Amino acid sequence: MKNIKLIAVTFLAVVGIITLTATVRASAATTTATPSLSVNAIYSGAKTVSGKATKGVNITVKSSAKKNLGTAVASKSTGKYTVKLSKALKSGSSVYVYARAKGATKYFYRIIHVQAAKSKTNVTKVTKTATKATTAKTTTTKTTTSTVKKVSPATPTGTWTSNSVNGYKLRYTFSQKTGFSSNVIKSGKSKAVISNATYNVTAKATNFWKITTKTHSGKKGTFYVRFSSNKKFTLVNSKNQKVKVSIGNAPKAVYTLTK
Repeated sequence: MKNIKLIAVTFLAVVGIITLTATVRASAATTTATPSLSVNAIYSGAKTVSGKATKGVNITVKSSAKKNLGTAVASKSTGKYTVKLSKALKSGSSVYVYARAKGATKYFYRIIHVQAAKSKTNVTKVTKTATKATTAKTTTTKTTTSTVKKVSPATPTGTWTSNSVNGYKLRYTFSQKTGFSSNVIKSGKSKAVISNATYNVTAKATNFWKITTKTHSGKKGTFYVRFSSNKKFTLVNSKNQKVKVSIGNAPKAVYTLTK
């Protein structure tokens, strides 16, 4: 009888250890997952940085010199956050926004370019003046007003598809959860060139960006884009000039992608 009791106690202890081990592993897996992070557009003079991230993660904002500017915690119910900064941001500068779960070994960050102050109407009025001579040698002036929309994209997030060249199209996808992917499309069939690479954006100007990528195997890449609108960009070189490029098995050509 004593032997039976001893065996029963030993069995329960082993079950308890297995259960505890499974719980610890599950907890570790949760805290080591890479968090998601989106950041709203930042304009000159801003004293806060806001956006949305994985619920409950810590958000840290740093200057380009990696000096802490502020911290906050994403809402545990919505994931939204607002970080109050120690100083106002200036146009043309960049900030690093980090997301990290408490006790996690992995983190995610984005480099955000501070844009010029946002106008109320977000349009620039251009006045054109035309002068017309009359028979009495006097002049009359006619004034017409047109509007030019500002090009000020905040992030490249989304799916972009290019113009067709000999039946080939490029498709670029930027995701805050899965990273950057590029595909070549021909006759409705898609062939992956890059899949789920990490990427960083450096704004050389409001509408001229440098984008660097790194695949899971460690292969790095760089390309440049020039935005002609918030939903259209062209692949250019480092001097912001249109150039013919070849991606995968697509023919070498100038590609413009729209969202």
